[in-house]
Amino acid sequence: MQCETPEDDGSNNDGPVRQIRVRELTASGICIKCKKAKAIIFLHYAVFCGECLKDKASKQFRHAIKQQSMDHLPTGKVMVACSGGMSSSLMLYLMNESFNRNKYQRSRFTGVVVCHIDESALIEGQQDVSLGTMMGDHEYVVRRLEDVFADEAAEKSDPAERQKTPRERLIRSLSSASKMSSREDLIQYYRQQLLIQVAREHSCPYILLGDSATRTAIKIISGVCKGRGFGLPALVASESTQGDVIILKPMRDLTSKEVAVLAQLCEINVNTVRSFDTGLPAKSSIDRLTEDFILGLQVDFPSTTSTVLKTGFKVETGHDSKAHVTQCPLCGGAVEPASHEWRSSHTVSSLIPPIPLSSPPKDSSRGLCYGCQNVAWDLGDNTNDLPSFVKNALIRED
Repeated sequence: MQCETPEDDGSNNDGPVRQIRVRELTASGICIKCKKAKAIIFLHYAVFCGECLKDKASKQFRHAIKQQSMDHLPTGKVMVACSGGMSSSLMLYLMNESFNRNKYQRSRFTGVVVCHIDESALIEGQQDVSLGTMMGDHEYVVRRLEDVFADEAAEKSDPAERQKTPRERLIRSLSSASKMSSREDLIQYYRQQLLIQVAREHSCPYILLGDSATRTAIKIISGVCKGRGFGLPALVASESTQGDVIILKPMRDLTSKEVAVLAQLCEINVNTVRSFDTGLPAKSSIDRLTEDFILGLQVDFPSTTSTVLKTGFKVETGHDSKAHVTQCPLCGGAVEPASHEWRSSHTVSSLIPPIPLSSPPKDSSRGLCYGCQNVAWDLGDNTNDLPSFVKNALIRED
């Protein structure tokens, strides 16, 4: 993330001299932008007062949703994915501000739909209270996470299976995975699928996600650890495509520290709701371990998030230009050609001679990306517990 610095006075200052000058200005405790008000936040060799910080965030947000490179995209309604957390609530606040500011101006967004995914089914006794943070005169849609299994009963021939509720199917699909990392990935994919479904139902060609700079940096490291490096450019991009839906990440330039301060300045009420991994130790999953690592490093090295993001932006894998690159039916990411064969040649397997079979078993993970193949490997013979949209896509891939 780049922060505003004092304007150049025309002299040819080298790097060290410029840094000394900035440090002298920040040491005074005066906002580096307006040079009048008292600063309240320090960001990467720059300090800002509350009003300048809000102005900076508002300009960054409007720039993110109005990039010149997106002029070729269609006009239509935009769906704001709001979990009720701090970042998504601030995103909705900034969207309201931007929409009202440009109410009488030409915009690619003709309306706003707010979608909330209720994940209270994952925790026994949890009540969904996140709707209290929503604001603005918009259309609101609430979907439960278990709705991703809503159409499963009609496809079951066993009467006992037909009696199972969507929540029971959701819990069973997560319990089938032995690793917490796989469960977290499945929850993320189910949530993404529901958001795309709602966007299509309400004719929204755009979805806004509230991933901050800190959250994106965590996803970069954890994604590489999970074998998702091939799709890294799409992960860090401010714009990506899932079929006919365009996903935008306008909060990508704001760190979690900025988000927290802005939420307080804008008086945004945020309800704290337990998530699936709340209270778990850092070593319980790759995501939790990476989050603990990045946030811990950020304390002593404030440029950690910026460094990780800049490195991620430089990665080029050719995921959008290589021939025969398909879309993973589970995560929606790019599937590298021959990734399944590469995995087979680099995976330790049993030395026990296999029992001859009349016909080889069907490998249902062949159409998945490398990272999702690891999830399918963890599920083992329980891939039938996945939602029908994944199984149907795998059949089409075969």
